[in-house]
Amino acid sequence: METVTDIFELAQDNLWLTGVMFLVSAALFVALLSQGRMIEVLLALWRVFCAIFTTPFIFLRRAVNVILGAEADDATLAGSRVFTLKKISDIYYFLVLIACLLIVAAGASAGVMSLYPKSEIEREAERNEQIKLAQASITEAEEKVAETAAPDFQERARKASEEARRQSDAAGAALKAFSDNAAYSGGIIQQLQEAVSLEDIDAIAGTVEGELSLCPGPEFTGFETADCEDYRRVLGRYIDLARTSFSKADAAQLAEAEAVSVEGAREQAEQALSDRKAEVEALLAEKKNEGFWTGKWLKARLTAMAAIVLSSLLIVIIFVWSSALFLDLISWLVAMMRALEIWADAAAADKISLEAAHAESSGGPNAEGSAPPNGAPTV
Repeated sequence: METVTDIFELAQDNLWLTGVMFLVSAALFVALLSQGRMIEVLLALWRVFCAIFTTPFIFLRRAVNVILGAEADDATLAGSRVFTLKKISDIYYFLVLIACLLIVAAGASAGVMSLYPKSEIEREAERNEQIKLAQASITEAEEKVAETAAPDFQERARKASEEARRQSDAAGAALKAFSDNAAYSGGIIQQLQEAVSLEDIDAIAGTVEGELSLCPGPEFTGFETADCEDYRRVLGRYIDLARTSFSKADAAQLAEAEAVSVEGAREQAEQALSDRKAEVEALLAEKKNEGFWTGKWLKARLTAMAAIVLSSLLIVIIFVWSSALFLDLISWLVAMMRALEIWADAAAADKISLEAAHAESSGGPNAEGSAPPNGAPTV
C-alpha cells in the first residue's frame, strides 16, 4: 500500500499530469458545489487567492497611516491609561515597516549584483591562461615536427643509441673490473654485487654509514682504523661505479627504444601538433560562444535577478502576515481598553450628573441653611 510520501513522490515525477489533474478536479469540484454560479465562485476564489499577496501591502499602508497619525493620537491619549500600550503598538508598526524596507533593499541589491559577471570574468581569465598554455604547447609540437622531419633524424637516433650502448658497456666493464679486483668481500660488497637496479644501489648506499660506524669492532675482525678508512673508500668507489653503470644502462635502453620507434615519431609529432591546434580552436570557440553580455547570458542573469527580487517580496509577505497577527492583537487590546475607559468615564459623569440632579430636586443640604458648595450658585 502506497504511503502519502510515495504519492507525493509520484506527483513530483509527473508534474504536468499532476497540474492537469488538479485543474480538472478543481473545476469538477466547483461545478458541483457552486449551484450554477461557477464563474462567481471562481472569481471569489481568485480574489481570496490574490488577497494572500495584497493584504500585507494593505497592512503596510495602514502602518504608514498609523505612524503619520501617531502625533495626533499622543495628544488625544496623553492622559489615558492606554498611552504606553499605544506607543508600543506604534513602535512595532515602525519596526515592521523598517524590516520590510530592509528585506526589499537587500533583495534589490542582491538582484543588481547578480548582473555583475564575477564568475564569468574569473572563468574568462582561466580560459585565457589555458589558451596561452595550449599555444605554447603548439610551439613545442611544431619544433618536434621540424626535428622529426629532418633528413638525418633517423640516423642521429641510431647513432645516439649506439653511443649510449657503448657508454653503458664501458661503465659495466669498469664496474666488473673493480669488483673482481676488490680487496674485500662479503657484507656490503656482496650486496652491491647482487644489486640489479639503481634503486638497489641507492638503498644499499643508505646503510653504509650505519655499518661503518661499528668499525673497528667485533663485527670487523682484524680491522684497524686505517683498514676501516680504506674499506670506506672502496665502498664509495664501488657505489659510484655501480650508479654510473646502471644509469648508463637505463639511458641505453631508452635510446634503443627511441631508435626503434623513430619511424613513427614524425606521425606522432604531427598528431600531437594537430591535437594542440584543435584544443586551441575549441577554447577560442568556447570563449566566443560563452562570453558574457550575450543574449543568452543576459537572459539567464535577468531571470536570476527576477527570482531574487520575487523571493525577497515573498519573504516580506510571509513576514508581514506573521507580524500583522500580533500587531492586530495589540491594536484590538488598545481599542478595547480605550473603549472601556471611555465607557467608565461616561458612566462616572452620568452618575455625578444624576446625583447632582437628585440633590437639587430634593433640596439637599441647602434646604437646612448650610452653605452651598464652592462654585455653586446661591438662591
